[in-house]
Amino acid sequence: MNKHGTVALALAGCIGFGAACSDPPAPRANGSFKDGTRLKAVYQRIEGAPSFLLNWYDTQLAVDCTFVDLGRPDRRLFCFPSDPAGADIRSLFAAATNLFKDSACTQPIVNASFAPCTTRFFAREPELGAGCGAPVHLYKLGPALPFEPSGLYSTVNDGPCQPAAAADLDPYRELHAVGEEIPLDTLVSGTYQHDAGPGRIVPLRFVGSDGSIQGEAWNNLGPAGGGGEAWDNERDEMVSTLRPGDRWLPSAHFATGLFADAACSVATAVGPACRVDAREAVTYAGDTCNGPTATSVFELGAPVADQTSVYTAWPDSTCHLYNSGASSPIVNPLLATYEIGAPVPLSAFADTQEVHTGTGQIQIVQVGTTDGPAVISVGFFDSAHGTACTFQRNLQAADGVARCLPAANDPDFYADADCSVPLVLGGSPESCSGAQPPAFASMTENVPMNGACYMPVYRRHIYPVGAAYTGEVYSKLGPTDCLDLGSADIVGPVYTTGPEIPAAEFAPLDYVRPN
Repeated sequence: MNKHGTVALALAGCIGFGAACSDPPAPRANGSFKDGTRLKAVYQRIEGAPSFLLNWYDTQLAVDCTFVDLGRPDRRLFCFPSDPAGADIRSLFAAATNLFKDSACTQPIVNASFAPCTTRFFAREPELGAGCGAPVHLYKLGPALPFEPSGLYSTVNDGPCQPAAAADLDPYRELHAVGEEIPLDTLVSGTYQHDAGPGRIVPLRFVGSDGSIQGEAWNNLGPAGGGGEAWDNERDEMVSTLRPGDRWLPSAHFATGLFADAACSVATAVGPACRVDAREAVTYAGDTCNGPTATSVFELGAPVADQTSVYTAWPDSTCHLYNSGASSPIVNPLLATYEIGAPVPLSAFADTQEVHTGTGQIQIVQVGTTDGPAVISVGFFDSAHGTACTFQRNLQAADGVARCLPAANDPDFYADADCSVPLVLGGSPESCSGAQPPAFASMTENVPMNGACYMPVYRRHIYPVGAAYTGEVYSKLGPTDCLDLGSADIVGPVYTTGPEIPAAEFAPLDYVRPN
């Protein structure tokens, strides 16, 4: 672990209010958000449906931002700088290194891979041992430094501070000093609010100190990423759903899987040691789609008396002390282990129901309950093609326009010796899709980009998946070689693809931002 770690931001932690907050001014009618004096909405405009908030733009810092919980004792959220919505490369923040400007290794040097194009900040989380309430620090990116070891110092695995060698620079691309600090109190802050009803599951919203309103609260998957937060009036707690079809489970839960004794017989849960609002611990297991599925819920008990005696039976079923780095409460004082109480049946939590909102080609996927309205928007649905779709700013359709494209993988195999006619591998009975093939296949090309500010752009061609294929199968090896694998039954089941779907059949991105 670096001496100074970088911040991992998530919409985490539960604000444990028990009564409804006073109502703010109503969001504007075309979407569940309202601009503030400093924050302006970044959103997707959709024909026949409400506008879909993607993020905020901080007009003072001239950067996108997202409301996050940084663990403040006063429970305030902050609109913290973030990469633009739809970006698949994290380029705004410089990364910590093992390099320093001084012989005491107190002045960190950071790696700004995408400077001067998009990297503008450095964020430092509290060091281990800092205790509860230690703040996150946000800095501007400082000046570039010569990419040479002369005058620099380094530490490795928290070892001694020593003059840097050329090899110490190998993992990095562009070195910068850390600039002036941006105090958190100068950012727009916010609070959670929720409605008293009607209904059991009601929306949460973020209300900013500048008058901005975000009418839906997302979890760390973000907007259109599949997850959202809401409030359970019956259980009086924040709940979330990972995806439609799950239940509304506790947001601030603690994971199980550790033990309080050397025989691994007394189960415990692990979670934050500071500002604990959780009341439950949830056990998850992977499903056939490699996604987490809740298997059991328990009441969360008192902290374990001896936090240095935490055990695990993973990975070989042999019970041993759990001290594996920053994820262990033995090492990380910001984590703690807790006793597990009585089981809570999954049926105690509200079920979810997916609805689609909109009259045009692109509809908003929302989640609510069977006996109440939708409370959170989690993605997009292409009604013309009968499938979910996503917008990504640097992923274009075949015509060079960013459009809402369905999930599709590039081909596994080909039907011709030139490796130009794609085939797709179908599912097995145990797989996520059962024995059915995927609905779409793709061919993706890199778009050449020139200049110092290179950012990858991809262009995707979409094909419908057709009937089962029984002929000769080929595989691409490198950019030019095409290898004959033999008949389809060697690799099957494989499926043909139809003619390319014209790019114009997919809805374009209508991305609205104030800058």
